[in-house]
Amino acid sequence: MKQEINIKVAQEIPDHNYALFGQEVNGSTWALARMNMFLHGEDGARIDWSDTLNSPTLTDNTTNLQKFDVVVANPPFSLDKWGAENAKNDVFNRFWRDIPPKLR
Repeated sequence: MKQEINIKVAQEIPDHNYALFGQEVNGSTWALARMNMFLHGEDGARIDWSDTLNSPTLTDNTTNLQKFDVVVANPPFSLDKWGAENAKNDVFNRFWRDIPPKLR
């Protein structure tokens, strides 16, 4: 679903002046996303296989996350062990408002 949204949004951009980026922690889902990009002619899409919350790969350098015009996300709201214990030391300062509570 997320890949389909990305592809549809990208195809609406005039002159196809866009780049697609993604990151997925689950190997099967990552492989499916890569295959989906290929099947839709998006060979240049960068889809990384890594944990977005604990080790984001889409960075400008070691301390800055890349910035994007459009972001589509599927946060793991029901995930119990997402790395909350590491969030307070996040070098990207993503949790400046607060760290989400752990599930019971």
